[in-house]
Amino acid sequence: MALHEQNRMLQILHKKGVDRKHIKTIMEDLKESGIFAEEEVEDEIDWELVDQKAKIWFSDLDPQEKLEAIKNITVEREIETSKYKNQFYYDTEKRIQVKIREMTEKNLRGVDDESEEEDVFDIPVTTRYGRSPLHEAIAMRDIRLIKRYVKEGLYLTCVDNNDHTPMEMAYYEGYTKAMAVFNAHQSKK
Repeated sequence: MALHEQNRMLQILHKKGVDRKHIKTIMEDLKESGIFAEEEVEDEIDWELVDQKAKIWFSDLDPQEKLEAIKNITVEREIETSKYKNQFYYDTEKRIQVKIREMTEKNLRGVDDESEEEDVFDIPVTTRYGRSPLHEAIAMRDIRLIKRYVKEGLYLTCVDNNDHTPMEMAYYEGYTKAMAVFNAHQSKK
């Protein structure tokens, strides 16, 4: 539930004279009912950092030393956070490379644009989860391959085990580049 909606409801309950011990229960019931708009999840508060800053702030250091210590803690935390983010992106890239290798071994990726020796679309119709090669290209976010399959009109109506066509899969995964390719193809018809 959106924070501004929570605050507004609390103001209303307070003005109506609702006892404080009942407010929490009322707010939980309202949240479960779905009456409030869902709010995007914001970054969680780093309570450990807040605790460290509070200890410094209420220490016996002089004000300048306090500010310097808090600045150092914040910089250290930002460096640590960036390391985790970089590791996440590295791991993601590694998983993508493994998937590309797996698809190449199963002859699901096709060949590069420069090489016309092999038939790019001479591949099996379905893979695991009942996915077509176009489904797999969407899962891998391989826009080059998606464009090729859509241009040739291949696998557009195939459904996977979830009964999703490739276009539906791109929609549900929020893959806007693929959706643009599908929309462009449909507008040409």
